[in-house]
Amino acid sequence: MEAEFPLGCRVQAHPATDIWMEGDRYGEVVGYKGKFIQVKMDRSDRILNFHLTYLLHISKEGEHDCKRTHRSTSD
Repeated sequence: MEAEFPLGCRVQAHPATDIWMEGDRYGEVVGYKGKFIQVKMDRSDRILNFHLTYLLHISKEGEHDCKRTHRSTSD
């Protein structure tokens, strides 16, 4: 989970979530709590817990970023 959504990673709530429909869509990963990823939302400034299936990676420009963050084993 930490490898897929590292601290500081920009994310978007999944469109199927209530929070997304309320307009609080984007945020930054700030921590982990059990099976959940803690995200500080941009609009509300709240820290919410998401299961990883309800988060999408985004690029800095706000577009979906399909690339996952993986550590290279060649370092």
